[in-house]
Amino acid sequence: MEGPHDQAQILYNHHRQKIKGFTSTILQNLESQSSEHQFSIYNNLLEKFINGTELINNIFHYLNMNTETKNRSELHSIKITHWNIWNEVIYNPLKTRLLDCFWNMIEKDERNNTFTGEVKQFSDQMYLLSEDLYHSDLETKLISQASEFYKVIFIFVMIVQVLGIHYKSS
Repeated sequence: MEGPHDQAQILYNHHRQKIKGFTSTILQNLESQSSEHQFSIYNNLLEKFINGTELINNIFHYLNMNTETKNRSELHSIKITHWNIWNEVIYNPLKTRLLDCFWNMIEKDERNNTFTGEVKQFSDQMYLLSEDLYHSDLETKLISQASEFYKVIFIFVMIVQVLGIHYKSS
């Protein structure tokens, strides 16, 4: 008979495969899409990323509620392993693509001599995502990684916008 841990493990594996497939499809789409469509694809991916972390947290909550005290250390190691997989499957590829998308938009705006529109929208989205990560019940490690990354992006975008305004006015 399956115990609570087995049920949670099956749920986790199923979810990981779904998320991995979804992420792979989205990242492939990014390579084939024109720059105009990339931003909407990212919005979709960011939404799924946040929803996915919530679902995985629910799985961990389920494990916690249904695990005897003597198995807590085993549970902790399972949780760390899951977060390592999560970082590898979602967070790191997403971070890389966000940076690529960001630089592409900066380059496009530079060519057109404008620092508005997409760059501003992107910086707003990064700020909102960092706020969501702060207020959700994610692992401390993931929160610190993501929030620092988005803070740097947000500050950099603000600097670029100020320089762009200065450049236009001179």
